[in-house]
Amino acid sequence: MPVPELTPAYRDAYARINGLAIVGEGLADRHFRKLAKLVPEDGDELWRLAAMEGGHAVDFVGCGRQLAIRPDLPLASRLFAPLHGLFNEALSAADPVGALVIQCLIVESFAVAAYRCYLPVADAHAAPITATVLADEADRG
Repeated sequence: MPVPELTPAYRDAYARINGLAIVGEGLADRHFRKLAKLVPEDGDELWRLAAMEGGHAVDFVGCGRQLAIRPDLPLASRLFAPLHGLFNEALSAADPVGALVIQCLIVESFAVAAYRCYLPVADAHAAPITATVLADEADRG
């Protein structure tokens, strides 16, 4: 499949968006895995969510690769570092409620809002991937 012609401005913006998606979904995967250990009675569901988030990260890596755009992972890592730090603090304090609020309310809400804002301007290759991720997030119930 040929890479679509994308403007330099789109490519630059997509590098940041893709970096945020990859890092955010990867963190969600790791956070849910850690939560599964902290809250073993809900472990099966938390492991399922971790796998879903990990799959999203892989999908977004593939999307950037297909578009020949390198994600801005350093920027995304810097932006997510404070939330990840707060999550780890809650985990260290054996505070499942705090960790769940950070992951499920803050990180996930940010992701859904970002994907919804991006979807109307997404290129033809990234749009269906982003729409699928949004549907997965909405179906998690």
